[in-house]
Amino acid sequence: MKKLLSIIFLLLLVCAVYVDFPTDTVTADDEETVWITASGAGQRYHYENCRMLRGDKIEITIAEAQEQGFTPCRVCKEQPEHSVDIQPDSLHFVRVIRIIDGDTITVELQNETRPERVRLIGIDAPEIRHPQRGVEFFGIEASDFTTESLENRHVWLQFDVGVRDRFGRLLAYVWTEKPIDEDNEEEIRDKMFNARLLLNGYAQVMTIQPNSRYADLFVEFQREAREEGKGLWGEEEKE
Repeated sequence: MKKLLSIIFLLLLVCAVYVDFPTDTVTADDEETVWITASGAGQRYHYENCRMLRGDKIEITIAEAQEQGFTPCRVCKEQPEHSVDIQPDSLHFVRVIRIIDGDTITVELQNETRPERVRLIGIDAPEIRHPQRGVEFFGIEASDFTTESLENRHVWLQFDVGVRDRFGRLLAYVWTEKPIDEDNEEEIRDKMFNARLLLNGYAQVMTIQPNSRYADLFVEFQREAREEGKGLWGEEEKE
């Protein structure tokens, strides 16, 4: 009897080793954002600068795309990662390829490489596609302003102490012209897009440590916009 039980135990142990049990674990890649066409044509999902992505586009995660039966595009799947070494306090010349909303953009650091999403430091513009809050007051205006100012343009990204957030996005100050003196207030007002959003009332100050190089100046810019009734400060939110 003992011998029989030993044999059964060994068989169960062997089965446990070879059986591939299902798992519901979601990886970081599953949460990565991709794009599909609104019509669902081709049943492929694409990265943001894929030349095969045409027409109206819908932004979803890889996990959602796979659940709906979409498979990776063969063209953009082969795009290599960029080799740019991004360090704190560095400055990089990039091309803006898409606007997500008033304070978030997508850039190409090197030609024919996978793009990076960039969240502007020190500010917070109203949302236009928040999963709970939807389109926030003055969100469309802020997004349109950023689109008109930056889309398809070359800009300079300036990094602070922390170069990425917990979502993997780059965190940067965006300069529309290369600064001569990064701490000169006149240059910041004229050339830094983060500052322009505040000065024109399209965003509010949001300081998240350790990225606070221009925090005091940004508070002053917001105060000016509020006193002058610019942008969201000059409008009353409608119920």
